[in-house]
Amino acid sequence: EYSITIRLSSKPELDIKFPTLSGLALMKIISWKEMYPDRKTDAEDLLFIMKNYEDAGNEERLYSQALSLLEEEDFDTRLAGIRLLGMDIAKISNPQTLKAVKEILEGETGEQSRYRLVEDMISGISMYSDQFDEILNYVEKLKEGISEVLHN
Repeated sequence: EYSITIRLSSKPELDIKFPTLSGLALMKIISWKEMYPDRKTDAEDLLFIMKNYEDAGNEERLYSQALSLLEEEDFDTRLAGIRLLGMDIAKISNPQTLKAVKEILEGETGEQSRYRLVEDMISGISMYSDQFDEILNYVEKLKEGISEVLHN
């Protein structure tokens, strides 16, 4: 579930694996942390994935498989989609990777003196500069989705 295979050619046979969005988001989180402060684009990419996850083929899943998420988020499909992304990340991660991602997100949410991940998410995109609290909430929802799988 961390990649999809696309056949580009039948003769000669040429298949290429692409990461799923949850796999890509997982890689972006880890890459951002390992290469900080040089990988601000990873944070920006993660924000893009979070903001669009429900529209990337997951809206039907929200209404059929994850209706409780929608209800808990007062039918805000974006927030429910971000939690679903967190759950999908947790499902494809091995325990060591999951622990690392959880530690990264815990260090970037809650009561902190700085929120480097959110700062990097909004630094290159001026239209998000006044949405700090909203974007911090997105990161909280991502962490919440990951934790939901850990506790089930």
